[in-house]
Amino acid sequence: MLNVELLINLSARSALGICLATAASFGVWWLTRVSSNTAHLSLDVFFLIQASIIGVSAAGVTIIA
Repeated sequence: MLNVELLINLSARSALGICLATAASFGVWWLTRVSSNTAHLSLDVFFLIQASIIGVSAAGVTIIA
C-alpha cells in the first residue's frame, strides 16, 4: 500500500521539476536569442539549438523527479 507521505513527496518533486525544467528551457532559449542571430543560422545549427532547449527540459525533469 502506498504511503501518503511518499505520494506528497513525489507530487511536490514532480511539480518542482516541471517548473524548473520550464524555467531552464526558457533561459536557454532566451540566451540563444540574445547571443546569436537565429535568422541567419543554417538549418543544422537551428535544430541543434532546438534540441539543446528540449534537452535542458528533459534533464530538469529527470534530475528533480
